[in-house]
Amino acid sequence: MLVAAKTMPALQYINKIIRDREISKTYYAIVVGKFPEHLLIDKPLEKSFNEKFKRGQTVVSERYGERAVSECRNEKTIQHPIL
Repeated sequence: MLVAAKTMPALQYINKIIRDREISKTYYAIVVGKFPEHLLIDKPLEKSFNEKFKRGQTVVSERYGERAVSECRNEKTIQHPIL
């Protein structure tokens, strides 16, 4: 599901509930190769700016990062018949 705001008050409300962690976010990815049934990633992350590519990025930083936990689960396995 994609959440979008049509007005500035709606955008501010969406930002508030995300910031206050009143809503959960789920990301889906297509993975090639073997993936474990369950994986927990617990690494401190820091937001920074990449001068070379002129864009923001998130990097693992043991020194300055904030705790971030990601839980990964293998929801469905689909294998191509030829493989």
